Amino acid sequence: MEKIIIFIILSLFSFFGIAQQPDPEGTDHYIQVFINTDGEIWLERDLVKIDEIKKQVDKIIRQIPFRPDRKLIFRIFADENLSLGFIQNVENEMLKAYSDNVMRERYLLDSRQMNLDGPGWLQNINFKELKAIHSDGS
Repeated sequence: MEKIIIFIILSLFSFFGIAQQPDPEGTDHYIQVFINTDGEIWLERDLVKIDEIKKQVDKIIRQIPFRPDRKLIFRIFADENLSLGFIQNVENEMLKAYSDNVMRERYLLDSRQMNLDGPGWLQNINFKELKAIHSDGS
């Protein structure tokens, strides 16, 4: 009987030790969009049209395991020569797919100078040199 009790106690300590380990994947999930100078929209690694964004974002979100402690963040990287209205239209299409407790980040880039294009665009971004744009357009 003592061996069973000791086994149960050790099992509980092991369980709590494992359950308290930090999440190696972090706490946030990003869905990233790049809009180049020609207005082409890259959602993650896929080239999409503006009317396909909602469907594609919905598809990505359905693949994310539900975690109440994680935030969903839409990151939009857009060429600095695009109008803010076009960038907001892309963002609005993303929000049609999911808008509950989502954060948004928008950045302006010189995509021609940075040589960004194609499915590997995200690896070429230097996050230290980004210019954030805010809701008021500043």
